[in-house]
Amino acid sequence: IPSHTARLDDHISTWTTYLRTIMSDSSLKKTMGKLEIKIGDINETYNNDVEGYIKKLFQIDEWCRENPILAAKKLNTKIDKFPQKIRLKLRQLRVLKALINAKKDQN
Repeated sequence: IPSHTARLDDHISTWTTYLRTIMSDSSLKKTMGKLEIKIGDINETYNNDVEGYIKKLFQIDEWCRENPILAAKKLNTKIDKFPQKIRLKLRQLRVLKALINAKKDQN
């Protein structure tokens, strides 16, 4: 996840589109769960606000990468590999999107 603002906006747009596409797809059976962020003092639910959810994840990621000690204080918790976990989730979204595309190509 980049920290440069213009590029960050592009990534937010890309991942928002990915997640919206995956959530709205019915060709592949999946359980997505709620769009929630629970880390330290943050306990937020985003319902269908996919862009708001992605923006907040990227914001927390940026805090963690720029200054992990300050991020831990802001969030009132240990960071505990938050950036790595977010990147894993994004990779999982790529896999889901690839499976969806493969399923559509079969039909």
